[in-house]
Amino acid sequence: FLKVDYEHPLIGQTEEVFQLNGYSEQECLVPIADLGSTGDYQGYTAGSTVVVNGCASDEGDCGDPIYANGYVWLLLDKPEGSAAHLNTEASCTGAFFADQAGTYTVGLVVYEASSAMFLQSDPATVDIVVAEAPEE
Repeated sequence: FLKVDYEHPLIGQTEEVFQLNGYSEQECLVPIADLGSTGDYQGYTAGSTVVVNGCASDEGDCGDPIYANGYVWLLLDKPEGSAAHLNTEASCTGAFFADQAGTYTVGLVVYEASSAMFLQSDPATVDIVVAEAPEE
């Protein structure tokens, strides 16, 4: 089970529980979620849109490739008072509006599924530090 507590922009504090099971008759390398590192996400200031990229995630070597619905994105933490939420309509990328300075933590789990199996990655996370906007 993957249990996630987060602040939903419309309904407030929410808890999601995902049951992710897998079985394969052959030995496989499971998918690997890859968000890069904190160093890949530098130079953002409050008031900017942050794009996160999981396109380097590896589909493993067993079954089907990762499809658009095989990316589970989560905004795990954000500065107190932030109204940011993650837009993940683009599958292997996501974005959020960094409305405040501080640290935002993004999580990603990728999976591949076919009629014979379901394989998921371990969760990957990245901390993105957003600086104060420069004064004009």
